[in-house]
Amino acid sequence: MKIATYGPKVFSISADMINTFGAVSRSSSYNVEEQENGTNKAKLKNKAPGLETMAFELQLRNDFVNVRDEIESWLVLQGKSYYFIVGNEKYGTNKWELIGVDITNQEFTLRGVLKKATVSLNFKEMVSTVTNNVTAKQTRNTKR
Repeated sequence: MKIATYGPKVFSISADMINTFGAVSRSSSYNVEEQENGTNKAKLKNKAPGLETMAFELQLRNDFVNVRDEIESWLVLQGKSYYFIVGNEKYGTNKWELIGVDITNQEFTLRGVLKKATVSLNFKEMVSTVTNNVTAKQTRNTKR
């Protein structure tokens, strides 16, 4: 059963395959600037929403997947952005760019086969830069 997708990656569970994710986190912030206002404390000026971040972990085991190949396939996806689809819904509004892959808890066999690893994936929201063709006249405040 398919659980989620990220570009070419499919997360699923079946009787003989477990390929899923866990420890999902998502963070959002708002950019502000501190400005002096003649008092002892600065005043905050709102600037714009910050880009959201998302992270999750994969527990890879060689009884379900070639651990080394799976890690390499995620490393190749760094710098690329796709929608993260959970079920049939987009997770977040925009695409997510893979900006980091951390590999920990690696275990090898005596022959050097990578049999187990934890892969932490870090993403940043990718906002499209569509130009707006609104003229200055259209954006002026017309109330008088």
